[in-house]
Amino acid sequence: MLGLSLFRIGGKNGKASRRPGAISLARHIIERACRRSVHTEVTVKGTGKRYGSFFVAMNPANSGEYYLDALAPHSMHEFLTPGASVLELDFDIRGTRYQLESLYRGIELYEGFHTLRLEIPPAIRETQRREAYRVRPRITDPARLELAGGEKINLHDISGGGVSFTLDRKIAPGQMLSARLRLPGERAPLNLKIEVVACETRNHNGVTAAPGMCLTRGKFAGLSLDEERRVYSYVLDRERELLRVFG
Repeated sequence: MLGLSLFRIGGKNGKASRRPGAISLARHIIERACRRSVHTEVTVKGTGKRYGSFFVAMNPANSGEYYLDALAPHSMHEFLTPGASVLELDFDIRGTRYQLESLYRGIELYEGFHTLRLEIPPAIRETQRREAYRVRPRITDPARLELAGGEKINLHDISGGGVSFTLDRKIAPGQMLSARLRLPGERAPLNLKIEVVACETRNHNGVTAAPGMCLTRGKFAGLSLDEERRVYSYVLDRERELLRVFG
């Protein structure tokens, strides 16, 4: 995938390990994802159908299972078969990308909401260099940065790990920016630090900046758990919106 080297946690030479330790590692990573309500891309294996969702919680009654948010609102998910359907998850935790396959066990109410009950898999694939999933905010309802000094900038895109935007000056990679991030639908802004990763006249997608402008990419530094959840929630909602439009 994207030319990256994948390996399975708990396995050697790309083979999945069936040792108990592999399950423990998989459970540990899924527990982290649940604590942070991490956004994930979901594909129903064998169908190609893609959805956006997020990790909800571990199953307190079964240590080998966890809950994922429903893929479709107001649905009993008849398109999934308990004990047969497999969901492929692709998610990011602090810059590391994980991919797993989980067996679907059924719909279950958790704290009053319908969730998908899934098995913890025997292995998880990890990639170190893939960027977090990015979404473009709506032009009519932009996500905006307010830099020190009052400068307001609309974002080109945003992920759980960072943002990209255009500046009228060049900033050296590694420099820290203090900013307030205003997300659509959020009353209070997020006060955060952004570490500049790149400042270019032409970015990795082939987009060229206007004369005198610089395409800037930055990663979030030191987000709190609540701040991470707010960012991931926006990214998830926007991804779901885009999937409804473009399929």
